[in-house]
Amino acid sequence: MKKLFDVLSNEEFGIFESPTGTGKSLSMICGSLSWLRFYEENRIGDLNKKIDVLREEESKVDTTVDDWITAGSIKNEIIEKTRPLQRELDFLLKKIEKIKDLRKRREIIQQKENHNLESDFDQLFHDAKQVQDAVKKELSAMKSGFDPDDHHHILDDYNSDSDEDHDNEYSDILEPKEDFSLRIFYCSRTHSQLAQFVKEIQKTEFAADIRLVSLASRSNMCINDSVLSLKNSSMINERCLELQKKKPKLVLEDKDTPPAKKQKKNREKSTCPHYKSSLINQLRDQSLLKVQDIEQLVIEGRKIGACPYYASRKAVEDAQVVVLPYNTLLHSSTRKVVTDRNII
Repeated sequence: MKKLFDVLSNEEFGIFESPTGTGKSLSMICGSLSWLRFYEENRIGDLNKKIDVLREEESKVDTTVDDWITAGSIKNEIIEKTRPLQRELDFLLKKIEKIKDLRKRREIIQQKENHNLESDFDQLFHDAKQVQDAVKKELSAMKSGFDPDDHHHILDDYNSDSDEDHDNEYSDILEPKEDFSLRIFYCSRTHSQLAQFVKEIQKTEFAADIRLVSLASRSNMCINDSVLSLKNSSMINERCLELQKKKPKLVLEDKDTPPAKKQKKNREKSTCPHYKSSLINQLRDQSLLKVQDIEQLVIEGRKIGACPYYASRKAVEDAQVVVLPYNTLLHSSTRKVVTDRNII
């Protein structure tokens, strides 16, 4: 662990070997994540110091150089050195605020879920009391010779909210932008090995605050049963992409309908029910705030009806640790899917 920490600190390459069962995974986790935490805690301070030094040098140029042309040239060189440092500092500060906002939103969602559970619990006993009262009244009616079939039902019908779609379609191709985030990529040959690595992280203190995302193929993460039934990976990929092609929703024209409403009615929709921006964003946030392996992410995706495949790829932007198979990193065609935002 100490050697791994030193290798990362010195920006070197390290090759480590140890027999099976000696704790390689746990050693890698503790060594690398300790270093990542140390790096992130100190990076903003280092950037501020470097920027302050350069600005101090810039302020002294006029007093040390008499030739204003030379002074201007030196200042420009200092400014050029300062700009990338300032961009990185601004990026990291915005990232911190973004993660804070993410955690706040997750706390609100958790509180809402807890409130809904309490409401469901209270409603369960309320309904049970109504059933009990109804049975008593029916028994009383039978004893008095009254026909229970003529008695009105006491239990109210359950009302379900209308499932209206207010989502804009999700687009996974985003404009490339400068990204100063530092990420650890952990690769292995099989998904079971990756899942074991994630479980090891879940046992450590890092699980409480590390942002980890697991990447896998559509065949491992798709929750659309009609697509999964194809079995073959190539067919699953093709079918998934076909379902994303927007098709116009058939709407009967009404002459009295205003043009603005007609346009809204005739908007195009994705034919995959799990390919929705709001649901994918929700699952992305959950994956970032709770360490999960592929199986756990798929279960969460099924619960809320969101695509785990695209949620995981969208989460890479804010992840600190990315767990993925070797072929995703090494094969250029596969890597391109993950690197639309210059991540790797």
